[in-house]
Amino acid sequence: RHYSIDRTFIDKAGTRWIVDYKTAQPRAESDEQTFISKQVQLYRQQLQTYRNLFPNEQHPVRLGLYFTDLPRLVEVTEEAGSSPKS
Repeated sequence: RHYSIDRTFIDKAGTRWIVDYKTAQPRAESDEQTFISKQVQLYRQQLQTYRNLFPNEQHPVRLGLYFTDLPRLVEVTEEAGSSPKS
């Protein structure tokens, strides 16, 4: 298998970020928070798969979706029932 991670970096605090860029935006009838929650649900597994590509990572890892048209970075937690943080 081949994977293409949009962005990964280690921040000043020593945390590795794995970020997937999204160009989607909410429809006029949908509020932004509902849209983001649905996107997080839709892409959480993909980000967890990317996380698993770093099995020996020594740094803490955080996952995120970056919505280029909003613009907004939303942290995606690994728990299926949790809400997004931004």
